[in-house]
Amino acid sequence: MESLFKVGVWTYHPEDLVVRCKGVRGACDFFINLESCTTSGEMLFLIFHVSTKRWATNEVIGDLVEILEKLLRPKLTLGFGGGPLPTGDAMRELIANHLIDDIEGKETFYRAAMTEGEDWQSLLQMEKDDLPRSGC
Repeated sequence: MESLFKVGVWTYHPEDLVVRCKGVRGACDFFINLESCTTSGEMLFLIFHVSTKRWATNEVIGDLVEILEKLLRPKLTLGFGGGPLPTGDAMRELIANHLIDDIEGKETFYRAAMTEGEDWQSLLQMEKDDLPRSGC
């Protein structure tokens, strides 16, 4: 199965619920199980753990933070007493919805930037009607 989403050297693999880092200065393969990131403390621990790796440049760590933000939306789901996040299929569905919402927002922005005088609400509805809602 192909990966769903990539940021820098980190790739999301929905079948295993992992993000994998491949090919960074001698590190042949490193992965993070997203089911071990269900609380803000666990997520922070994993970011700090990766930061101790010899191959973990500032860019690699920044890309990890970005992919976790896109997939799990910790500010919304874990902030101010939120969480823990679900695991298994419920986590896959949560991530798929986050990525669909992200795509909808970008597509709406791009189409609106090229469209003059269109009503934003009708444009957003057209985007929602065009995008599939099934899992990836």
